Amino acid sequence: VKRRFEGLLSGQKQPSTIERIFDFEGNEKEVEVTSRRTIFKGKPALLVIIIDISERQKAERELKQAERFYRRLFEFAPHPEIIQCEGKIVAINREAVQFFKISTASELIGKSVAKLAAKDTPLSGIDLNNGRTTRSYRNIKFKIDKNEERFADITAARTFYAGQSAVQLVFHDVTELYHAMEKLRESEETYRELFDKSSEAIYVQDKDGFFIDVNRGVLNMYGYSKSFFIGKRPDFLSAPGMNDLNIIKKHIERAFQGEPQQFEFWGIRKNGEVFPKIVRLNKGKYFGKDIILAFAVDISEQKKTEQSLKKSNETLELMNAVSQIGISSRSPEDMAERLAHVLKRRFPIDAFILDGFYPGTDKYYGFGNFDTRDGEFKKVTQFDTNFNWKKSRKRRVLFNERRSLCILRSRAQVEQIELRRRKNNNFVKASASLIYVPLVLGSTVMGVLSIQSYQYKAYTPEHLQLANRIGMQIAPAIERLMLNMELIEQAEKLRENEMRYRLLFDLAMDYILIIDPYHKQGPTIVDANESAFKMHGYTREEFIGLPLTKLETPKNKKRMKQRLQEILSKENVIFETVHICKNGSQFPVEVNAQLIELQGRSYIYAMERDISERKKAEEALKQSETKYRQLVNNALTGIYITQGSVIQFCNQQFAEMFGYQTADALVGKHIKELLAPQSWEKEYKKFRQLENSNGQTSRFEFQGKKKDGSLLVAEALCASISFEGKHAIQGTIIDITERRRAEESVTRLATVVEQSVEAIEITDLDGTIQYVNKAMENLSGYKRTEIIGQNTRIHKSGRHDQKIYSDLWETILSGKKWQGIFINKRKDGSIYYEKAVIFPIKDTSKNIINFAAIHRDITLERKLEQQIQQMQKMEAIGTLTGGIAHDFNNLLTVINGHAEIGLMRVNEKDRVHSDLLSILNAGKRAERLTSQLLAFSRKQIHELKIVQINDVISELEKILLRLIPENISVSTNLSDGLPYIKADPAQIEQILINLIVNARDA
Repeated sequence: VKRRFEGLLSGQKQPSTIERIFDFEGNEKEVEVTSRRTIFKGKPALLVIIIDISERQKAERELKQAERFYRRLFEFAPHPEIIQCEGKIVAINREAVQFFKISTASELIGKSVAKLAAKDTPLSGIDLNNGRTTRSYRNIKFKIDKNEERFADITAARTFYAGQSAVQLVFHDVTELYHAMEKLRESEETYRELFDKSSEAIYVQDKDGFFIDVNRGVLNMYGYSKSFFIGKRPDFLSAPGMNDLNIIKKHIERAFQGEPQQFEFWGIRKNGEVFPKIVRLNKGKYFGKDIILAFAVDISEQKKTEQSLKKSNETLELMNAVSQIGISSRSPEDMAERLAHVLKRRFPIDAFILDGFYPGTDKYYGFGNFDTRDGEFKKVTQFDTNFNWKKSRKRRVLFNERRSLCILRSRAQVEQIELRRRKNNNFVKASASLIYVPLVLGSTVMGVLSIQSYQYKAYTPEHLQLANRIGMQIAPAIERLMLNMELIEQAEKLRENEMRYRLLFDLAMDYILIIDPYHKQGPTIVDANESAFKMHGYTREEFIGLPLTKLETPKNKKRMKQRLQEILSKENVIFETVHICKNGSQFPVEVNAQLIELQGRSYIYAMERDISERKKAEEALKQSETKYRQLVNNALTGIYITQGSVIQFCNQQFAEMFGYQTADALVGKHIKELLAPQSWEKEYKKFRQLENSNGQTSRFEFQGKKKDGSLLVAEALCASISFEGKHAIQGTIIDITERRRAEESVTRLATVVEQSVEAIEITDLDGTIQYVNKAMENLSGYKRTEIIGQNTRIHKSGRHDQKIYSDLWETILSGKKWQGIFINKRKDGSIYYEKAVIFPIKDTSKNIINFAAIHRDITLERKLEQQIQQMQKMEAIGTLTGGIAHDFNNLLTVINGHAEIGLMRVNEKDRVHSDLLSILNAGKRAERLTSQLLAFSRKQIHELKIVQINDVISELEKILLRLIPENISVSTNLSDGLPYIKADPAQIEQILINLIVNARDA
């Protein structure tokens, strides 16, 4: 202090100093001492200014300590931080050094942060000169080096640094987040573009079904703007009456629960167009919320394609079905019935007629007539057989021009037809739409197919074209059935026998085996019919319990296990095998086996047929001739398709017809290679006549050449078609070589006994008529063209039981002569009696080849006998019936009248009501019985009705219970589905009563 004062007095300047002093209370304080030289009372003096700075010093020390603390926090902060004063960097922490990838902080000292930022993300106002204390910047880009950019979110806050106003910048490195967000934005833009440009219509719906978002596909599908959809439910998009909205709501609920849904929806566009679509629903997320994503695809074109394919498939199925009917029909009636029901599924048909013409005549054979009566499409059993097609007004179109005819009547025409038929008391509903198709083979009309509808304009040109194709398809079958009536009769006989004997197990001609496949000794026979064990040479006791392996040859035993597995896994298995008899002989059988259930156990029902004769016949045929067992390959005719006269397709029958082993061997060959060498040019012109035609047909005969050089005579039916998009010719070939020979043989046979005065008839071994002379025509009333080809059953009147015919066949098949009396029926339905002698015709080897019958009319003799018998009956019964009928009817009137009055007075629930009803029914039957007696005495025809025998028996059952004592029981066992019969119900009731009474008295 002394020196400071001395220095001041000597003129030296002294700085202010900080001194420690004690106050009067002894407290130490820090003071700032400032000394100045001055004059005081005229003398040099010192002016000492002492300022107590104890608190300030304390604050400065605390400030320095805080500064060191905050500097350390700044230096080791987890985020990059920079302090900038007056636009220049004055401090930078370690994280900032790493962020900018520099060696030392000095590299940035003095620079401006705003200049470090990229130009596309400027840092404006970072110095906070606008009065703000803080400011934030997002996604600021910094160019670190040539290959790297970094992004940061920056928070700027006003602060002080080194006593100066400064700005503290805190960097948050968001480089990775920025890149992720960029990728997310790119992904969002990509998916938004995919969402909008998707070919599918995409909806975003909430859990209640309201639209949140839709893409362009939805807008294009419906024609509305996007704003029109948002916030609405999909109800307004539903075509009225086409969707069940409750079901759609359930689909949405299930989809929101995480279960994907798919369904078909019929929508309506803004322009009113209704269209189908497929909708798929899936649960998803949309901005964090659970939503439904709906994907929809317009399937209008798909539906049209499906309809077109369905229509094409239906046409193919129809043509295949028609082809199968033509191939497999066993009789004209069978063909008509099957064809009628097949066509009804495709055409609007209320009536159907199929007629075939006898070759060379104007007479026709009614294959079938079906009509819709009382709402049911059924066969008409009685129709006009005297109608002459070729004299009708349709003759020119159908027979001369051989064109189909479509008639669409107006309402006035239909009403006029109905009115005319009412006046004649023969009202039949008139057809408003009709199609007539001539069944043409070559230049001959073999028949007419007629379909009719009671609806106006029911048929279109497409229906007419399809009917023409069907006519082409069935024409060969019509000719086959008309020329081979013997096959029809045989098929009819087989069907009748099948229906009659299918339930007669032991009397069946086929061998029937019941096999236990799970027997401990292997598959074992547990039951068989008589034919089975006799054919195998066993007794019934020996045969039952016999292992199935005893019947199989060693070769077939290896395949038995495989066939057993097929039977157990399929509904029906058919195969051929060879069985061994008890004596060691072998014979081939065809087995039709299926699995059945008996008393809760599985058994194999095997029906076997001895095919020895068939095998012999097959061996005699050419090895290349096989039968197709599938739809096209089952055809009995050869089928081929050519383009430019080159074979593109043929079936196996066609190949075998020309001596080839497989159909593939003919594909690619020219049709000329199959024609006879000596006349191929003439024959080839027949095949080429349809090359440039469209939709036409041609039928002709030609001479062909087989692979081995031998010749055959065949008949071809050809039509132009489209095959694989190109014009082609489709044809069917029938080998008529044997038919030509058969015709010549029949012609020779017809001259044998033509001039005989006795009625002579010659048949084959199946009873098919092959020849009749003029006397037989006069006796039966049939012309020769009508009766030849028919079975002898055509003469049956139905007045003989089956035993007479069985005895006859047994006699003549044994080579003996049979003679007896027949009650037969003429063509006009009249009955005649004849004395017949029937005997076999044998060849030189004593084999029966035909049967001949000589008939003599004895009708007049039988009539005289009947008259005598009738007179005796009248004499015996007339007096009795005439005497009691009147009185008996009076008694019945009283009984029936009181019973009816009682029924009106008694409640139906009363027990007496059923008794009164039984009395009334018995009285009615008594009246009918009296009528029968009077009818018998007057030789009147009984009243025949169409009845169900089960109904008659059920009605009679209550009365029968009163005819017998209580110790005798009556039970009925009636089969379901019995056919209706034509009979007098009263006579049936009387028969049943008589049987019950006789049984009671016995």
